[in-house]
Amino acid sequence: MDGEYNGFNEYVGIRRNVRYLQVRDFEARELPDDYFDYMFSFGAVCHVSFEGMARDAETLFEKLRPGAECFWMIAD
Repeated sequence: MDGEYNGFNEYVGIRRNVRYLQVRDFEARELPDDYFDYMFSFGAVCHVSFEGMARDAETLFEKLRPGAECFWMIAD
């Protein structure tokens, strides 16, 4: 799924400082370690089990720089 399909581009707009990346599994190999200052989910975490969320949190923590901000949209 890309940013056009799920409405991300329409909601956020096309911005040079925002990049849409789709992580395909709990390993998040698409994302470099110790890289991000800001990260948020968009319509994804609500489709993951609690165990999956816990694994995501551990994996994504390694992708964030010290002092980074990370927000997840979680709904049921």
